Amino acid sequence: FTNMSSHIKLPWQIKILLKLIFSILPFGYSFWRYFGIFRHGQMDNVTYPVKIFSHHVERAYSEGSIKNYSLLELGPGDSIASAIVGYSFGISKIYLVDTGFFATQNLRYYKNLVNYLSSKGLATPDFSDIHSFQDLLRSCNCEYLSNGLASLSTIPNESVDFIWSHSVLEHIYKDQLISVHRELYRILKVGGRSSHNIDYQDHLNYSLNSYRFPSSIW
Repeated sequence: FTNMSSHIKLPWQIKILLKLIFSILPFGYSFWRYFGIFRHGQMDNVTYPVKIFSHHVERAYSEGSIKNYSLLELGPGDSIASAIVGYSFGISKIYLVDTGFFATQNLRYYKNLVNYLSSKGLATPDFSDIHSFQDLLRSCNCEYLSNGLASLSTIPNESVDFIWSHSVLEHIYKDQLISVHRELYRILKVGGRSSHNIDYQDHLNYSLNSYRFPSSIW
């Protein structure tokens, strides 16, 4: 809906009404994504995941490389692009955790990303041996987990060097937020680091209209 609202100039009241109506219609996420509605970020764009991943790594590890580190991204959105980008940075183990199976399985998109990274002189998985989405995950040593908080609980204690998210924490349900942070703390190694971008705007008009409503309504 954020993608659609950026192109259609409507009052925020109309936008939130439309969002409520769309949410109760009997269509799955893939249907709405096809029309650019209810998209989970831009992580199916070739250049965007490289830009965002690099931004978080540079913030957390300005002093050097993250080669052979383990990584967890919370809320990868519409693709597993960050697994491929992580591979190009030398990451040895990757967890991608989301609240549903939202990532595209279109191998053409991932091949385009691999070609883009190769053009930058970065290491990439060998796409000649990749024939399925699961093959791609294995090539990056990536686990794609899509059951939210329950998925976090399956990751071993102190097993991840770096945890990051981009405009995700503000979407976690209030009654789960503390539990999610406890799990992330449990998973992170001693001396590990985190980087989280949090957008406090309401994603409708990129403003603060969400604060017009009491928490009981949300």
